[in-house]
Amino acid sequence: MSSALLTLNNLRPDDGWDAASFWVFLTWFAISAIYFLYLLRVRQNDAPFWDEEEARRADWDHRGRQL
Repeated sequence: MSSALLTLNNLRPDDGWDAASFWVFLTWFAISAIYFLYLLRVRQNDAPFWDEEEARRADWDHRGRQL
C-alpha cells in the first residue's frame, strides 16, 4: 500500500518531473503486487493443511472436555 502511495506521489512532484524515481517506485509497486498475489496463492494451496490442523485441535479439545 505504501508503495502505491509513493508511486502516486511521484505523478505530481513539486520540484519537477523525476522519471527515474517514478520508474523505481512503479517497479517496486509491481513487485509488491506480484508478491501479494503469490502469498494469496500459497494461502489457498495451504488451506487443506490448516483445515486438517484445525480439525485435529477441535478433536483434542473435545477429548479434553470429556475427561
